[in-house]
Amino acid sequence: MNKYYFTFMTGHPLRNYVKPIVATDLETAMTKMFFLYGTKWGIDYTEEQYLESIANGSMKPKTELGTTYCGSVITFGEMKTWIERFYQILGASQVNINKRLDEMIKDICSVYGYESTDEYVQKLFKMIWEERYGVSLYDAV
Repeated sequence: MNKYYFTFMTGHPLRNYVKPIVATDLETAMTKMFFLYGTKWGIDYTEEQYLESIANGSMKPKTELGTTYCGSVITFGEMKTWIERFYQILGASQVNINKRLDEMIKDICSVYGYESTDEYVQKLFKMIWEERYGVSLYDAV
């Protein structure tokens, strides 16, 4: 696992903070960052790049937010965010609902993997699948 650091733009309320994310690769860390903050962040750094930028004076040290770990295990906070997104999709206009549910399934798979063994990821996936396709995931196989 590698540690990546993400900064926030000058006008952002978290501009004096940096978000550390531990992931297998930068793409996974960026996917998590997009999940957490959307497009409202600045630059990504490897741990070495970030520490070097501080050491050579090109960047002032920033306060670290809590480290996020990417993996197949879902946290309570992540589950809450996914559930809120799910209900927002269901409560909004029914135009493009299937497309939005498909995107959500794809996003979950990109964060936790297509074969996640986390029981809560599986339950979340099953709930979205059943809403999207109208059948139990297990009946579809």
